[in-house]
Amino acid sequence: MGSDYGDQCRELRDAKREARRLHGQPCPVCVEKLPRAHPSILLPQQVCKIHKHRDPRPHDHAKTMWGIAGYERNEK
Repeated sequence: MGSDYGDQCRELRDAKREARRLHGQPCPVCVEKLPRAHPSILLPQQVCKIHKHRDPRPHDHAKTMWGIAGYERNEK
């Protein structure tokens, strides 16, 4: 039981890293206000925790860590 949970967590962590690599964009406010720091990497519609800037790109489930990991969305 423990290894299944560990495998799932590892799979999601790797999917999050891949989503940020493929679809992430640096926060423009971080780039402008903190030019020497690493900017926050935002996925579509994600909010920067530092400056509260929301990425304007439309949300796409396939570009999230859940979509990349192959989880289907349950719409009710």
